[in-house]
Amino acid sequence: MNGNILDTNIIIHILKGDSIVAGEAKKAGLIYIPVIVLGELMFGAEKSNLKQSNKEKYLRFCLSYPLLDVTRDVAQKYGKLKNILQTNGDILPENDIWISAIAITNEMTIITKDKHFERIPDLRIIKL
Repeated sequence: MNGNILDTNIIIHILKGDSIVAGEAKKAGLIYIPVIVLGELMFGAEKSNLKQSNKEKYLRFCLSYPLLDVTRDVAQKYGKLKNILQTNGDILPENDIWISAIAITNEMTIITKDKHFERIPDLRIIKL
């Protein structure tokens, strides 16, 4: 499978009307959303003052793209990545390791604003 994964921060920028980020994401081609990203967005909505409207906005956006689930292969890749990072003393957000495992397993590129993805071996990224 080929394509691109949108990181949570990219979706937030797009939904806030950042036309530059939206344009770059659109140029990248086929887009997928990992369920982990959907979960992060739902968490943000739960914490917000506009809980219901944010949930609806995030769901509407995410469900307009194919969702990528955690599979057995993804779980195995996650275990390998987590071990490599931990052995190197490299601490990354847990969800970002899962998102990376989904991307690598599916041979996809992550579109993100987060620099720390560069520290994950074998991960293709487009940093905006």
